Order: sequence, then structure tokens, then C-alpha cells
Amino acid sequence: MSWPYIISVFCLVFCCFSFIYFRSFLKRKTSFEGILKDVREEVSRLLRSLDDITDKNITLIEDREKRLKELLEETDRRLTVYFREIDRRDKAERTYREMGTRIIKENAVSKPLVSESQVPTPTAAPASPTPANAPIASVEEQIRELTRQGVPPEKIASRLGISVSEAEFVADIEARKTRG
Repeated sequence: MSWPYIISVFCLVFCCFSFIYFRSFLKRKTSFEGILKDVREEVSRLLRSLDDITDKNITLIEDREKRLKELLEETDRRLTVYFREIDRRDKAERTYREMGTRIIKENAVSKPLVSESQVPTPTAAPASPTPANAPIASVEEQIRELTRQGVPPEKIASRLGISVSEAEFVADIEARKTRG
């Protein structure tokens, strides 16, 4: 035998073997069981991926829920303190208002509304004409009027014979009323 016949036979055997191998390979890959196996593997990979993503999202949601609960608790604590302060201020304002009206009433009854230094002399003309039967203003009204004129509380207190805190209190009330 010659070399070309040996090589030809060898190539024929190789081609037959290759044909049989590739044919069985193609049958496995294109068969129902092969496709089903590939689909199952792909579905398994997708499910594992979805499980991982779901676990991660659940962890994030739980962290956010925890932070939200902490914020709500902090807000509740602050609201409690805020409402307590509002109640305390309301009580203090009521007490000061009651004290102020009581002191103003006591001063209106016991002290003259116009001091001797404020009484005009007979030769001097009054700064603003007032009728003889005009009622004398209460201490509170005098404080308000002097506050509107820009007189400091210390001078108002010394002029009307009241304490500085009383003058400041009525001046503060007047300022709040004018602010709205």
C-alpha cells in the first residue's frame, strides 16, 4: 500500500467518527431533554439572582423602617416637650396677666394717676386741650400711651409709680397686640 491510500483511509475514518460525534452532539443539544435541561439551568440561575436581590431589598427596607421608627420616636419626644412648653408658657402668661391686672387695679385705686410734677401750673397752657369732664385714663392705658410714644419702661415706671416689670409687662402685651 502506498502512502496516499493510507492517508485517504485515515481521513475517511476521521470524517466518519467526526460525523457520528457531531450528530450525537447536535441531537443532545437540539433534543427536548437537552433544551429542557438548559432552560432549567437558566431558570435556576434567574431564581438565585432574584433571591439575592430580594434579600438585599428586604435588608434595605428593614434598615429604612428602623430609621423611620427612630425618627418618629424622636419627633414624638420633641412634640411632647413642645406641648409641655406651650402649656407652661400659657400658664405663665395667664399668671402674669392676672398679676398685671391686679396690680394695675390696685395702683388705680391707691395712687393718683397724675403726679404733682405733672400738674400744669396756672400760668402755663396745657400741651393738648382736654375737656374738664374727660375721664382720667387708667394706669394700663397710660402705660400703653407712653409705650406708643417711645418712652422706655424705666421712665414709665418712675413716672407712674409702678415697678419696672409691670411697665415692661404691659409694654410687651401692647407690642404683641400691634404685631398681630
